[in-house]
Parts: sequence; C-alpha cells; structure tokens
Amino acid sequence: MNELVKLLTDKTGLPDDKARLAIETVIGFLKQRLPSAVGEQLSSCLSNPASEGIAEKVKGVAKGVGNVFTKKAG
Repeated sequence: MNELVKLLTDKTGLPDDKARLAIETVIGFLKQRLPSAVGEQLSSCLSNPASEGIAEKVKGVAKGVGNVFTKKAG
C-alpha cells in the first residue's frame, strides 16, 4: 500500500493522506464490484506484498478478474 501511495503522490502531487484516501476509495469500489475471492486477493496483495512475490499476487488477481469475464452463462 505504501508503495502505491508513493507512486500516486509522485505522479499527482497529492499529499500522502489524500493519496491514501483515494486508493482506499478505489479499492473499496473494486471489492464491491468484483467477486469476493478476487477482492480478497486484492486486499492481500496490498496489505502484505512481502509475504509472497508481488508479481505473483498481481498475476493471481489478474487471473481472477479474467475468469470473471470468461465464464460462460449456464
């Protein structure tokens, strides 16, 4: 999360607290719209990126999102 806050502050000039609020707002929106398993992966990725390679976590989230869009109606 801190890495994302820094990226947003660097790119936009927002203060840290405003950048963090913006990120939390977007994450909350995504978690409401995505399946719970994908939302949990997203939260896990942002809360503790050092526990597992960040690239692997992002791939997992992307795979979950991809599965949502490729499911066929039954």
